[in-house]
Amino acid sequence: IDEKGQQLFTSQANLRRNAGRDEEFKIAILPQTTPGTPNPSEQPTLPLDGSTIWFEASSTKTRQDDDRLNGERLLKAALRRTQSFLTENPSGQIALNGYASSADGSREEALALSQKRAEMVQGIFAQANIPANRLSVIARGISATYPEVSLNQRVEIVLSAGRPVVDRPVVDRPVVDRPTVDRPVVNPLVNRPVVNPNPNPPNPDRG
Repeated sequence: IDEKGQQLFTSQANLRRNAGRDEEFKIAILPQTTPGTPNPSEQPTLPLDGSTIWFEASSTKTRQDDDRLNGERLLKAALRRTQSFLTENPSGQIALNGYASSADGSREEALALSQKRAEMVQGIFAQANIPANRLSVIARGISATYPEVSLNQRVEIVLSAGRPVVDRPVVDRPVVDRPTVDRPVVNPLVNRPVVNPNPNPPNPDRG
C-alpha cells in the first residue's frame, strides 16, 4: 500500500501499472492462517474469572499450555468464586456443565468424556468442603460454541441463587349455606296430662 493507504497490488506479481521504478512501496504482510482458525483480531473474549475450566483434548487434564487458560490457576479462582457465592447464598446451587469438542472422539465418547470432566471438577470442589448437595453434574457432549476447537473442551460452572420460594395462592373456600331446620318450640307452661301408673284404680263405691 502507498502512503495514502491505497492498494498498489493484489498479489506479488500484480503491481500498479502506473507505478514508476523509483517509487517507494510499503508492503503490509498479514499473518498466515489455516482454514478454520480465526484471526487474532477475531479471538473471542474468554471468561477467565473461574467460571470456566479448559481441558486437553481427549483428556480430563486441565490445560497448562496457555497462561490464560492455566487449569491450576483457574481452579483456584473457581473455588474462591464458588465459596464466596455460597457464603452469600447458603441455599445456592452449583451446576457443573461438562463439554467436549469434535476432537474428543465420537458423540458417545465425547458425551462420556464431558461427564468425566465435570466429575473431576466436582471432586476438587468436594475436597474443598463444598457441600455435595449443592453440586450437580451435567454432561453436555460435543459443543461448537467457540470457533477454536480446543476451547470447547471445558467445564462451565453455573451459580444459581437457589430455588425461588413459590407463593401458593390462597384458595377461598366457598361458604356453604346450610338450610336451617325449624325445630318445634316447646312451651314449658303447657299442662301435659298426668298418666296414672296404676291401670286399675280402686272403686270408692265398693265397701
